[in-house]
Amino acid sequence: MLFLGDQASWRKLSAIALAVLGVLILQLGASLNETEGALLGGALVFAAVCCESTYTLVGKTLTRSIDPLLVTFLASALSIPLFIPLAIWQWPNFTPQDFDAGVWTALIWYGVGTLALGSWLWYAGVQKAEGSTAAAFMGVMPVSALVLSYILLGEAFRWIHLAGFAVVFAGVLLMSWEHARMSKQDTDES
Repeated sequence: MLFLGDQASWRKLSAIALAVLGVLILQLGASLNETEGALLGGALVFAAVCCESTYTLVGKTLTRSIDPLLVTFLASALSIPLFIPLAIWQWPNFTPQDFDAGVWTALIWYGVGTLALGSWLWYAGVQKAEGSTAAAFMGVMPVSALVLSYILLGEAFRWIHLAGFAVVFAGVLLMSWEHARMSKQDTDES
């Protein structure tokens, strides 16, 4: 709202607060009875969310005048210099034959599915939605990651996660309600 000039309302602010609170509950559930590593991991995830927010705000700004597919390409291409130093540092320890087909398949999916397709869909969505809507839906990312961690990684389910899910989805529903109200109001004025 601050950077993109979206109008604030109590519903939008509440929806964003609920999404943040839900994610905090999920993080609390992941950190209970765990080591300092979990706290460091949580801090790193928080930093990643801040980076993702910046990624979304910049993408929202760019998609006003540039096609989302081109923005996706530029974001990917501009990230290459950031990865080169770490790739050079790890190169001496890299042996391709140490990785099975599953690892290579996951790596290809990460590039094609997550980076390319996911970024393009995200930028196409934020091009048409308000920044506050994107902010509320960003709360769904940690929830979907947690559900996939149950399915793909066999992580343990915790009951507190249900509370986090409920709070995040309450935020998404509140944001959807606000946009439905705004659309109806725009239609009535026309």
